[in-house]
Amino acid sequence: MIWLWRIRIRFRNWRYLRHGCHDARTLPAAAERTELMLTTTSVLMPYTPEHYDQTVKWLNDPEINEGFGLLYHINTYDHRVWVATNRHVTFWAITCEGKHVGNILLHHYKDRETGRIQLYLDKAYRGRGLGTAALKEVLEIAFCKLHLHRVWLHLLASNEGGWRFYKRLGFKHEGTEREAIPRNGQYVDQYVLAMLAQEWGQHG
Repeated sequence: MIWLWRIRIRFRNWRYLRHGCHDARTLPAAAERTELMLTTTSVLMPYTPEHYDQTVKWLNDPEINEGFGLLYHINTYDHRVWVATNRHVTFWAITCEGKHVGNILLHHYKDRETGRIQLYLDKAYRGRGLGTAALKEVLEIAFCKLHLHRVWLHLLASNEGGWRFYKRLGFKHEGTEREAIPRNGQYVDQYVLAMLAQEWGQHG
């Protein structure tokens, strides 16, 4: 009955967009609607429809798809609806020399004073410090502007490079969700990594 579920979701999303909610997101502060310099050649900028197609290509890349635990193919329409309906998420596009090279998302839950990070970069632009600069900028927003107490993320246990990256920036391993994601006929573990507001000052 998966096909019926998807039809219901699509109808609900069509009705939502039909009533004028295209790409409606509640941004937490004016700063998130402006460009933020990361380096002399890279910028963190508001996420707009012009970024959708490239994002969909990344999300369907096997490596990123697996890293996010996605279990289905993403298309531009579904992505547009997801962006429009997830009002608790702030999106930024990472650009380098004018090219869209990655995204960073902050899911903010103000009632719990927590946030969840998602970050991905085009393979050709990794190792240049773009991810570090983007993450530091968003953590600054999370802790100093939104006044969140805790920021966390999921990471596949097999992603050793990702664990070294987040550990270097001050994230701590809080636990392992055992066999949390079905993948290629097996179940794989994922980590919960987090940083508290008082810890950000030690690595900012």
